[in-house]
Amino acid sequence: MCKVEYEDKYSAEQIPSLLQALGFVNGKGILSKPKASVKFTSYDNHNEDIKLTQLSCLHSFGVLEFFQEKGFLYVTDGKSFLGVDLRTNSGLVLIHDSFWQKPLYLKASLLIIGFILLFWQYDFHELHAAGLAKEGKGLLIVGPSGSGKSSLTLSLVQAGWNYLTDDMLIIRHTRSGVEAFPLRRYFKVDKSIVAKYPELSRPLNKPLEFHGDEAYIYIDEVYGNQLSQRCIPRVIIFPKITHKEKSFIEPIKQSDAFINLFQTNCYGMFFDKHIARRRIDVIKELIYQADCYQMSVGLDLYENPEKVNELLTW
Repeated sequence: MCKVEYEDKYSAEQIPSLLQALGFVNGKGILSKPKASVKFTSYDNHNEDIKLTQLSCLHSFGVLEFFQEKGFLYVTDGKSFLGVDLRTNSGLVLIHDSFWQKPLYLKASLLIIGFILLFWQYDFHELHAAGLAKEGKGLLIVGPSGSGKSSLTLSLVQAGWNYLTDDMLIIRHTRSGVEAFPLRRYFKVDKSIVAKYPELSRPLNKPLEFHGDEAYIYIDEVYGNQLSQRCIPRVIIFPKITHKEKSFIEPIKQSDAFINLFQTNCYGMFFDKHIARRRIDVIKELIYQADCYQMSVGLDLYENPEKVNELLTW
């Protein structure tokens, strides 16, 4: 869904392998042709000097900051920039030499969030949720870190469900409703989860890069051809870890589901009121088309996570 171009030889040599390492999903099966375009270049090939130090920061996200100047919306790590031209809806990435020495997760943060800024211009919105599919229906698991989202996702994949992602989706309006599709292939897996899923130990024996206690695992190398390119979500689950003996699931009101979903997906509300309105509309439509549930994750699922499949009868 995004056409990538290069202005210098070094970017043309290095960026394709980096994008592959970051696990971006090929969008050819999603759109007939790319809608967005982004061009990579180095500082040496760019004549204009970007000076954002005197501007007010719109928002901070970890080590990244966002600025807007002269029709561009920028995300920067302080040295490298990804700018979205709001007039042409195209992207320009200026790579500083320091970018190549950064850990993989920092490279991923700049590029993934930068691409998201670009996708917003085409009404593609990111959603922090795990996505799975079974029997033609889509399931989203929405929750902050520590809610049990990754364990539930892996349990369902292990039980034979197809998966889109464990953490971040792209959603858009279609004639059939709100459609979800993956942005990247890898799962971010906490080291503590590996003990519950021995099959993950094989990829972990490879020289993977860790950020704290998280490992980046290409889940298709573990479970084979279960990757799904898209789904129409019909069920949304909001898990919550409890200390009860047994897990249970219960329906919740659409208004409560909207609040829960909005709280974990309020990005984009800081930059442009039109983007904010479109994000709210697509989240509302997603809630309306799906059955929404609260799942209380008890000790039984912690000790025997594959039981989650028994709770989700379609």
